[in-house]
Parts: sequence; C-alpha cells; structure tokens
Amino acid sequence: MRPNLVRAKLSEADLRGADLHGADLTEADLGATNLEGANLEGAVLTLAYCIKSSLAGAKLRDANLKALLGIGCSLRGADLTGSDLTGAHLVEADLSQADLSGASVYGCSVWDTDLSDAIQRDLVITPRDKPPVTVDNLQMAQFIYLILDNRRLQDSLTTIGKKAVLILGRFVPDERKQVLETLRAALRRHDLLPIVFDFPRPEDRDWTETVTLLAGMSRFIIADVTSPRSSPLELQATVPNFMIPLVAIFDSSEEQGPFAMFRDLYNKYPWVLDPLAYRRPDELSTVFKPAILDPAEALLATLVTRKERTLRTRATEDYLPPCPTRSRPTSKSPRRPGRE
Repeated sequence: MRPNLVRAKLSEADLRGADLHGADLTEADLGATNLEGANLEGAVLTLAYCIKSSLAGAKLRDANLKALLGIGCSLRGADLTGSDLTGAHLVEADLSQADLSGASVYGCSVWDTDLSDAIQRDLVITPRDKPPVTVDNLQMAQFIYLILDNRRLQDSLTTIGKKAVLILGRFVPDERKQVLETLRAALRRHDLLPIVFDFPRPEDRDWTETVTLLAGMSRFIIADVTSPRSSPLELQATVPNFMIPLVAIFDSSEEQGPFAMFRDLYNKYPWVLDPLAYRRPDELSTVFKPAILDPAEALLATLVTRKERTLRTRATEDYLPPCPTRSRPTSKSPRRPGRE
C-alpha cells in the first residue's frame, strides 16, 4: 500500500535509510530533513519543501519531483534516473555524482548548482506533452530550449537589446552604493533593465570577458569612473569593440577627474559622450533624463543611422586624366566570337 504522507510535517526528522518507496509526499515539509540513503523510488514529492535537506545517496528513480523546492539541498550521489524534475528549484543544490539519466528537466532552476561528476545523459528538456528533445547538460538545458523555440529566443534577444543598460563602476564603500541605487531606480522608471557589474575584486582580470559579453547586449553603458581601479581595463576592452553610447559619470568632489586614459577613448570614439560631473547621488536622479538618457538615446539613433549607411565605392577611372584614345563604353552589345 502506498504510504500517504501528503502535507506531512517532517522537518529536521532523521529518516536515513527509510523505505518510502512510492510514498505520496505531496507538499510535505521536509526542510532540513535527513533522508540520506532513503528509498524514494516512484515517490511523489510534488511541491515538497526540501530546503537544506539531505538526500545524499537517496534512491529517487522515477520519482515525481515537480516543483520541488530544494534550494540548498544535497542530492550528492542520488539516483534520479527517469525522475520528473519539471519546475524543480535546485538553486545552490549539490548534485555532484548524482545520476540524472533520462530525467525530465523542463523549467528546472539550477543556478549555482554543483554538478561535478554528475551523469547527465538524455535529459528531456521539452514538456511531457511535446515530442522529447534531449541534451546532456543540465545547466545548458534552458538555453538550448530557447534556441529550439525561435520565437522565444527572438523575444528574449529583442528585450535585452531594447532595454538592457549596463552599469559599470566600483561601488564601495557603502556610500558609493547610493550612486548605484539611484541609477537603478532611474532606469526602472523609464522601463529599462539595469544590469550591474560591480568590481569587488578588481585584480581579477578574467572578468573582462564577462563585461565584454554584457556590453555587447546593452542599449548603452553608464560607467562611474570616480577613483577607478578596474573600469579603465573594462572600458578599454569594450569601447573600441562596440559602437554603443557610453555615458561616463564622476564625483566632482574627488580631486581627480576621469582617469588619464579616458581622454584617449573620448577623442578616438565618437560614441563616448562628454563625462558628466555630479556632486551628490541625488542629483543624478534629478537630471537623469536630460543629462543621461536623452543624450544616450540621441547618440544611439545617430549610430544606428551610421550602421545602416549604404556602402559607396570608387573607381580608378574617376581619378585618371582624360585620354582621347581611350575607348568609351557604348550602348551596343559587344560582338561575340564566331558571329557575323
């Protein structure tokens, strides 16, 4: 007989090695519960609360884990073969050495999930009512599904290109956070999507690739160059490569203005706007539209027009002096060999 544990309160219980084969644990509270090595084959854990739970080495073959809330849970070495993980939340979960062969992962959230040495063969990324499409990488599953659904991919790329604004800067100490929050709030008021890249460890130069990728997807860039440590490197990597408006801002109370190399960027690339000095973060909110948004949008329109210019070509004949002996083309068709 199938054990009925619907909405059971089992938080922090010690159920190591328990035989719960086929049990119905729908909406059960299993928060911080120890289920290591438990037999949960064919069990139903739909909407079960498993935050910080341990299911290490558990047998979950063919289990129904739809919409499972498993944030921070451990599934290390668990057997999830053929399980249904549709809509499961496995953010920051440990799935190392787990066997996910044949699992359905449509809509599964796996942010910062540990998948080291996990078996990820034949993961089904499509809904159960559609023809199955399988991949072998859980973290790539959502992206690949977007590629398959061309309309959704196009909508996603269009949204990013039209609304995303990259904010660069080093927003420490805490008082510098006010600048960041002011810019975020102003962008949201104008239905734009702020993407923030802070530099807590400027010595890590590998982040340049991340900044470059984000810049290429953005409508325009706002860079706070007050007392910069990393922004010179990131701007040097992005400004020359992307014809995207750059709005540089800096705190005028600082003794130094924009970093020395900024003048070179400003003089070489016409998509770099005049740097904007501010005295207090709240001023940025007041003047955001006329001083930041409007100039960036106007410059963007100019750049779009420039990108759409028709290619004009030249010919050497336009530069040669007139020559009376040089034959001129006629409207008559040339005579073909072997024809009278």
